[in-house]
Amino acid sequence: MTDIRIRDYQNSDAEDLNRIAVSAFGQFHDQYQDWPAMLAGRSKTSALSANGEIIVVEFQKQFAGAVA
Repeated sequence: MTDIRIRDYQNSDAEDLNRIAVSAFGQFHDQYQDWPAMLAGRSKTSALSANGEIIVVEFQKQFAGAVA
């Protein structure tokens, strides 16, 4: 059986969330005219939790992704 867990975001998830957001957008860095600005924004993705809901996915007890 696959060990997948869906749960609410917790402040302790901030570093993992920001890292994954940067990684997800990083593959498209050539497509952005101002990649440093986009990188700065994605590095603060966890700040979205102040005004919205973030759902976290864990796979085998490790942070695997999130949806804001």
